[in-house]
Amino acid sequence: MTWSGGAPLHLSPRGQRAQHLVNALKGYGTVEKLGGDKIPRWLAGNSTRTKSSWYRQLAHRLVHSVLVDKYELSVWRELHSWEPAADAAVLVAFPFSPLSLAARKLKQRRIPYVVDVGDPWILTNPNPESGPIKRWRAKRQERRVWTSAAGAIVTTRTQGDALKRLYPHLQVLVRANGYNPSDNGHRPRRGTVSRASGELHLAHYGSIYGRRVNFYGVFQRLAESGLWRKITLHQHGADWESALTPLEQWIDVKHVSPITWAEVVASAHMFDAAIVIGWRNPGQMPSKAVQYLTLPIPRVAMVTSDTDDSLAAYLADKSGWAVVDDASVAVGQTVADLISKKWTEAELAAPESESWEHVERLLGAFVIEATSGR
Repeated sequence: MTWSGGAPLHLSPRGQRAQHLVNALKGYGTVEKLGGDKIPRWLAGNSTRTKSSWYRQLAHRLVHSVLVDKYELSVWRELHSWEPAADAAVLVAFPFSPLSLAARKLKQRRIPYVVDVGDPWILTNPNPESGPIKRWRAKRQERRVWTSAAGAIVTTRTQGDALKRLYPHLQVLVRANGYNPSDNGHRPRRGTVSRASGELHLAHYGSIYGRRVNFYGVFQRLAESGLWRKITLHQHGADWESALTPLEQWIDVKHVSPITWAEVVASAHMFDAAIVIGWRNPGQMPSKAVQYLTLPIPRVAMVTSDTDDSLAAYLADKSGWAVVDDASVAVGQTVADLISKKWTEAELAAPESESWEHVERLLGAFVIEATSGR
């Protein structure tokens, strides 16, 4: 069996998923991993030049209006001469650009394949951020991918239902990412400072980017609740678009350099709760929510008010969480109730069913089942 995918090789959530898929499929045969995340130098830009230079502006416009993504040119160079020889294949996105070319070559050789996507591409994306030419090209390529696919692996039920309506022949598995068992290092909380000093300390781990829920309104109502004299958000990671700057009129924002997850777990007791900010598209779910299950402190999920919000649905049967939609007026009391409860280690522990070990078995079995009949 050959595994073929376009997932980045770094340790992004999709890169981790790709690696765990490889691990899962090794139990069934020989696995070959193809793909990378190379960007042409002229498109990525040069660190010695400013972002306002003419070629950076041109590259930005090209990616936004024409190319499927910024990897497309290097993907074509690496895959155009590829001659697949396998019993089955798995295509992992993001990026999306390798999928179309790989799917076309696999179809020509009658090799069945499954597509694993995290976020919606274009056909099921309610808010695509692109120009008309790019949307046309993306739709054309995505239709080619799904028409010949044997199955789809998605992270949310909403995404799965949308694909099934468009392509009824697809076998669909809904499965979010997993967590590493070694990260499940829960300990009882060692006390907080918020109840005694009137301060609330919240932590957010990971970069802030893209179309998120209206977390501005949530933090404003949290501050206006009057339950704390001071609220501080500790941001561990990049804020690429300065999205947190407007919050400073209501709360303090401290930017902290990213640290390893082992360090996150070890220092988490310094905060009252961890924050997960959901996507504006209710069909998407932040993959970090799964990793947050390993934290030894309670967590707050900010979601949309949509009744089918995927993050809210995922957390519905999991303890240690407060789910706050971005239209909630009682967010202050909700958070106060969450952090005042004396959580036990068992209540905060991550379910074994969400571990990568368990998820790997599901992914591998699905790929074999979906492709064996083809």
